[in-house]
Amino acid sequence: NYLKAMEEFQATGSEEALKTTINVDQGLAYVPQRLQSGLLPEALKESAQESDQGMVPVGVRFLIATIDVQKNAFVVQVHGVGAFFDLWLVDRFEIRKSERLDEDGERYWVNPGSYAEDWQLLVDQVLMRSYAIDDGSGRHMQIKAIACDSGGREGVTSNAYTFWRWLRDDCAHDNLHRRFHLVKGQPKKGAPRVWVSYPDSDRKDRKAGARGEIPVLNINSNVLKDQAAKMLERKESGGGKVTFPNWLPDKFYEELTAEQRTPKGWENPRNQRNESWDLLVYCISLCISQYIRIEQIDWEKPPGWASEWDRNDLIFQPVEGRRFSGDKKAPAVSLAKLAADLA
Repeated sequence: NYLKAMEEFQATGSEEALKTTINVDQGLAYVPQRLQSGLLPEALKESAQESDQGMVPVGVRFLIATIDVQKNAFVVQVHGVGAFFDLWLVDRFEIRKSERLDEDGERYWVNPGSYAEDWQLLVDQVLMRSYAIDDGSGRHMQIKAIACDSGGREGVTSNAYTFWRWLRDDCAHDNLHRRFHLVKGQPKKGAPRVWVSYPDSDRKDRKAGARGEIPVLNINSNVLKDQAAKMLERKESGGGKVTFPNWLPDKFYEELTAEQRTPKGWENPRNQRNESWDLLVYCISLCISQYIRIEQIDWEKPPGWASEWDRNDLIFQPVEGRRFSGDKKAPAVSLAKLAADLA
């Protein structure tokens, strides 16, 4: 009866059959589907605070970018992470146009499943991106780490692995692969919250071109989504509060509440867009992983990349030729400009 009622809800949105079977067959009080997670889009929107898009709020110690791979887009969210795991939404944007040109010179839509070269757009538009901090100093904060979806449509996993290897072996910027982490949802009952594996294409069930050298961050999505839901419900700072800016559109909050908690786990009964929800979960997953270990940070003596702004290793004063805090090189010299100046 429950399964049939759930099918009716998924098909029509009606909860009457669900209410009946839970009340009568299970002897339990029925909680409407949208309330089971405690998340309502209008309630989350009402709590938004005034902030400029792309400005790092006071309290943020480092930035985490997360990427969802769609058929014709990379959807990107940038989260600010503060002491004791408080989060702020700093930016949200989409990468839709490729560098590939059609016969009229127009740019094609990105196609992450078919064109591995489209992934290279992520270098300038995400990995090398930095954001001004909200203190009037003009200083910027670079992104500490990136979590990117590695599954989904056909071809995406293979091209994700190809891009990771390109970052390691051929990218002009050294060591970007150390900041770029591929993630994969694994809602296995009893599994750890997060763990790292190294896929091997020698196995018969692997067709993604991995050779056991690419780390993939696996996430127990049901457990991590439970944690994300509780963080969204928190009202007090200093223990995992999530703060949203007031420039986000309504669709962001609809995506954030598209999934519901059921006895079988988190589900998207109406198959609605849920990118903002998945991207928040990726951020939380990366933060608790071995790459960040936020739950082990001593906030009285944090590492340099998680320190307050005046002592933070990821904050720098932008100058020409310097893209991020680790770049100590002098600006490149243009011989043509030099010749013109001498003339």
